[in-house]
Amino acid sequence: MESEIITVILWLTFIKFSQMTIYPHLKPAFGNLSYGLSYPAGMLLFTLISWYLGFMNLPFQLLFVPFFFSGVYAIWKKMYNLCEIKSLLKWDIIFFGVFLITLIFRIKFDNLAITQIPEQYMNAAFIGSIMNQPVVTPVDPWFAGESLTIYYYLGHWMMGVLGGLTGGIHTVVFNLTLPTVFGLFAVSAYAIGNLVLKRHQWLPLLIMIIPNAAALWYITQIGKLGVAGVASNIINTANGVNPTPFYKVLIGAPHGMVFSWFNQIFFLCLITIMLLNWKKMEKKGRYILLFFLSLSLGTMPCMHAWDVFVYAPVYLLTCFIVWYTAENHDFSKIFPFILVPVLSILLYIPFLSSMLSGNSAVSGIAISIPTGFIEFLGVYLFIIAIIIIHGFSALKKYPVLMIIPVIFGLLGYSVAGILLFCILLLIGKKNVLPETLFGIIGLGILFVIEFIYINDGIQGVIATQYNTTVKFGVIACIMLLISVIIITGRWLENYFFQIKEKHVFAVLAVIFILFVIFPVNISVGETFGYPNNNSLDGKNWMQKYYHSDYEGISYLLENAKPDDVIVEAPGDDKSYLGRVSVMTGLSTILGRVSHENHWRNGDNQILERQKDIQLIYEDPTKTIEIMNKYNADYLFVGDSELKKYNVSLPSSGISEVFKADSVTIYKPDIQKI
Repeated sequence: MESEIITVILWLTFIKFSQMTIYPHLKPAFGNLSYGLSYPAGMLLFTLISWYLGFMNLPFQLLFVPFFFSGVYAIWKKMYNLCEIKSLLKWDIIFFGVFLITLIFRIKFDNLAITQIPEQYMNAAFIGSIMNQPVVTPVDPWFAGESLTIYYYLGHWMMGVLGGLTGGIHTVVFNLTLPTVFGLFAVSAYAIGNLVLKRHQWLPLLIMIIPNAAALWYITQIGKLGVAGVASNIINTANGVNPTPFYKVLIGAPHGMVFSWFNQIFFLCLITIMLLNWKKMEKKGRYILLFFLSLSLGTMPCMHAWDVFVYAPVYLLTCFIVWYTAENHDFSKIFPFILVPVLSILLYIPFLSSMLSGNSAVSGIAISIPTGFIEFLGVYLFIIAIIIIHGFSALKKYPVLMIIPVIFGLLGYSVAGILLFCILLLIGKKNVLPETLFGIIGLGILFVIEFIYINDGIQGVIATQYNTTVKFGVIACIMLLISVIIITGRWLENYFFQIKEKHVFAVLAVIFILFVIFPVNISVGETFGYPNNNSLDGKNWMQKYYHSDYEGISYLLENAKPDDVIVEAPGDDKSYLGRVSVMTGLSTILGRVSHENHWRNGDNQILERQKDIQLIYEDPTKTIEIMNKYNADYLFVGDSELKKYNVSLPSSGISEVFKADSVTIYKPDIQKI
């Protein structure tokens, strides 16, 4: 436990260092928001610099150099003011408070036993691989000898490098990722509140914890919807998706999509600044704003590629609005706006080039199955209700709009009808305020995916359009939550004057303390049969349930070199197999078959590797030969392998290096050069 505490302290220290050293330089663009927004801005710079250090095969520890000189320059120019910093400590309270609350959730609720959420294993394996070998392009831990050109791994890179700096183990770092994402998310959400609301600026913080109707259905036990259905993504049908941020806190799946959330809301905050402050901003501030818009937009395809398909058009739309209104549609003033798309591509062009060189499973656009009306309301009921109330003035002016849901309902697209109805209500407000813009875009995303989806190769009735629905649904949900919270905040501006921010933070602190002191009888781990051990180490559950595997994995963590390759039984989604590479971060010949099939578009090597692994375990005349083919250093034989294969190993050329009950680890006698 002591080592886990040290890892957390160092983790937060490095984040705080990046934030403090750049915040004075952001003032021309962000003003009194610069202290808070330097948290996500600092992490995006941290990621960019560390990635290029990896790209150039330089030690990632060098990333401290530019931050150090940034801080030294700020001190030299007397850009720090102690009194000012004291007045801005509320931003630290928000970041560290949300981080710690989410961390407690992770300690209480999470472990890497949740094999029914297949992304758990994948994310842990990627982070472990990057911590073992922080090179660009990172090694694919589930396909030894190949790299991750097939995946948008930048979020895993950010967390892996940060974990490497702490000197901690990746199964602990795994559980620090979500607290970090939500801490960074919180400061941008609070910044949006400060930009658009005169009072109750804390309201956008609720984006992270607002439940939906489906959650209340579960909590009140009205229906039989289990925690897995509520907390992961699928409610009932292919389009019954539950994308609100709260559920990822509960289930604890630090996927690339989740890593991107802090960047998404940071980008939306920058868009809000652009909409509201561009006209009064000095030239230096404008170019700082444009740089961070470029950095945020350029990060998107590398962290979660789906995001850029929405946010690039959002930027272009915002540019047009600002250019048309603030710059009086003067063509001589259009150049600064063009910088963002150009620079966003140039910043990560080597990364983008490597991704484009890989196989793609995307085969085009297909027709969606319409969302079930009840499933849709399970997620979006509260959002739709607020938008309709907000747009009631437009409805009174244009009552004919009420016919739209009826027509679409008769055509079998009742959800699309409701969405278009709400879009037109917001358009009827005839303004370009952030809540209107974000609301229209969010509803528009949902409207489009009611009719078409991207066929990305995932098979099955539910899975086929699932990715499109959840990836774009999350973006839509974040935008819509921001929109309705701003709308609600404007309603409440003339009410509840007595509620101060300090009172809100005090209540949250009390809830947090009670949560820590008293046990909470909800455990996602218990839902899947593996109660966790109130630890940050995601592999600790194995001590009780798979003790021999745990001992074997501990041996490898202590003795294996970072670039060693292991042989173990490959698995599929929702299976325990592939666990050694996940818990060690070492490469294995083949990990999760279904994932690699999807990423590599059915590459023939996958079937070949499956056959080779079987021969390693079952044909003693082939064991060493095939291990050499893949430069494998260790052969792991546990209960899983004994159940899957008729194990028969050679009597010479390979030696036992570890034995614990049902687990034996072997190593070839002739070491690779």
